[in-house]
Amino acid sequence: MAEGTVQVAPDSTGKIIRTQEVTEGANTVEQQVVTIANSDGTLVDATTTTVSNFPASQAVTNAGLTNLDVALSTRLKAADTLAGVTTVGAVTSITDPVAVTGTFYQATQPVSGTVAVSNLPVTQPVSGTVGVNNFPATQPVSGTVTADLAAGTNVIGHVIADSGSTTAVTALPAIPAGTNLIGHVDVDVITPPTLTKGTQGSTGFSVQDLKDSGRTFITFTVDQATGTTAKVLSTMSINRGGTVTSSTNYTVASGKTLRIQNFSLSFQATVTTMNSSRAYLVATSSGSVATTSPIADSLSASPTAALVNSVGQVEVGVPDGLEIPAGWDLGLAHIEKIATGLVSISLNAYEY
Repeated sequence: MAEGTVQVAPDSTGKIIRTQEVTEGANTVEQQVVTIANSDGTLVDATTTTVSNFPASQAVTNAGLTNLDVALSTRLKAADTLAGVTTVGAVTSITDPVAVTGTFYQATQPVSGTVAVSNLPVTQPVSGTVGVNNFPATQPVSGTVTADLAAGTNVIGHVIADSGSTTAVTALPAIPAGTNLIGHVDVDVITPPTLTKGTQGSTGFSVQDLKDSGRTFITFTVDQATGTTAKVLSTMSINRGGTVTSSTNYTVASGKTLRIQNFSLSFQATVTTMNSSRAYLVATSSGSVATTSPIADSLSASPTAALVNSVGQVEVGVPDGLEIPAGWDLGLAHIEKIATGLVSISLNAYEY
């Protein structure tokens, strides 16, 4: 039955009826309010209804409730979650993967009974410390053992103790302060191969003189210095292993020896008056070298004629070498008869 509205006469002076104005479709209508009361006129509380004539126990049948009497698996969906379940009966099978999280096992698991290991490789890596204390004193060795020793008796080496009285190890005397000879090891003598005179051997020992190891070449040069009648130290161009410096002196490097191989002097005339030049190698074991330092070697030269640009030169080789020890200071000095001419000095050596 469809709902409708009834329109009454305009407001009058009769009984007042309680209404509530509501909108109904396109109309604003007055809706009458109805209150339920008991037989004695008291109003009935709309929020509480007392039912007092029901028995204490109510019978419930499953008529029409058959949907409850079914397996739980037919009512659960894949996305459902069971919460608050503390006990689960025997589970016969699980068809889908189940993730297991958390820590359930201790780091080391006890194993009882007999465990057969048959799928491990022959060699196993071992880390940490492994104690082996159940091996017998003698171990069998299988296979071939090769010893590169000749048949018969072989001397591998021996120890020679100093002669003297024997003292028990438990009663060794006190060792005095200072250096003490307790004993030494004598290594067997190695016999070099036999050499045939005039025939190059196929084996031998390589040798090297100490002077031939760790060499660094050094050259000292003075190029066309002006002649002087007063003995002076010349400024030298010093080439040590490719590094060139200039100085009036040079100190032999620590731990090295300077071995001089050649000393030369060249004197060129600049006037028609005869002149001569003298060059000195001076060296000292203390302090800096000076013109008055001890002379280690000297040379003299003069032009062949009283002509401008006439040259006189002299050169001395030292096959066995002139050696100057580490820490010594050396220099090149020169003096001329008259203060003319051009002086050139060269000193070839090496440090080792």
